[in-house]
Amino acid sequence: MYRVSLGTATASSRYRWNCKPTDIDGTVKPTDIDGTDIDGTVKPTDIDGTVKPTDIDRTVKPTDIDRTVKPTDIDGTVKPTDIDRTVKPTDIDRTVKPTDVDGTVKPTDIDGTVKPTDVDGTVKPTDVDGTVKPTDIDRTVKPTDVDGTVKPTDIDRTVKPTDVDGTVKPTDIDRTVKPTDVDGTVKPTDIDRTVKPTDIDRTVKPTDVDGTVKPTDIDRTVKPTDIDRTVKPTVVDRSVKPTDVDRTVKPTVVDRTVKPTVVDRTVKPTVVDRTVKPTVVDRTVKPTDIDRTTTSYQEKADLLANHFAAKMLVPDPERQPPHLAPCTVSRMTEGLIKQAKFSISLTR
Repeated sequence: MYRVSLGTATASSRYRWNCKPTDIDGTVKPTDIDGTDIDGTVKPTDIDGTVKPTDIDRTVKPTDIDRTVKPTDIDGTVKPTDIDRTVKPTDIDRTVKPTDVDGTVKPTDIDGTVKPTDVDGTVKPTDVDGTVKPTDIDRTVKPTDVDGTVKPTDIDRTVKPTDVDGTVKPTDIDRTVKPTDVDGTVKPTDIDRTVKPTDIDRTVKPTDVDGTVKPTDIDRTVKPTDIDRTVKPTVVDRSVKPTDVDRTVKPTVVDRTVKPTVVDRTVKPTVVDRTVKPTVVDRTVKPTDIDRTTTSYQEKADLLANHFAAKMLVPDPERQPPHLAPCTVSRMTEGLIKQAKFSISLTR
């Protein structure tokens, strides 16, 4: 229905009729500035007649209950907003980005999963499955095992060597792993890190320069050895027993004086002061006097012969005998001994 209104007359114009659109109840519908829309289109209104906001192309803008215009994209899609009508950040596909209480956008992965962050918003490093990696105070990622257990490290973050159960292995200053027993006790080593031989109670065994273990007694006293490391025989107080070239122990008396022996190592008979008793070929002891001289006549003759023969020896056979003092002025110039008279003298 249109209401007809009478136009006003002017000197230079004729009468015109302007017909405004009205509702059923006769209320004039809102139009443009000149009273009618340029193209005669009526402005959209709410039930109460309030004109709805529109774009340049007269498309009605979306509004809230209180008629506040909602923010939209270029294509008219309504942007998501918070309670205070702040536009929420979105991705290219218009998915709302997660934000903190203060509206800061949270970092997300490609699939939109929110990345874990610190209090200051720094993204925490994560594994492929999204598990947060352990970090130090300066946010350096700590080395971990396959199961995520943090590996022990030194001050410079070098990973310490560990056993299968994760126990840290003892190391030297240069981080070389020290050899250990099954229970983790460090084995004693030389300067070149060669493991020293030990007893059951881990006491280090004495060794030679080349590392060969020296033989010891029950109390760990080193036994005396030859050049070829054969153990020398000893007595109770560990004094070395005298031996022959073939290492056969020589017989000794109580004070360890070696007893005299013959070639076949049979002990020669001796008296209290260890003087060897004279024997015959079959080693039978010859009878002797108290002063140990032999009692047989033949032995006495042999002894005298040896004694006088020794006295007849001179140290210098070539030396001339000394001159005797002259007892007379006469001199013997020539002596003649006849053989017959000399023979008779020898037979007497």
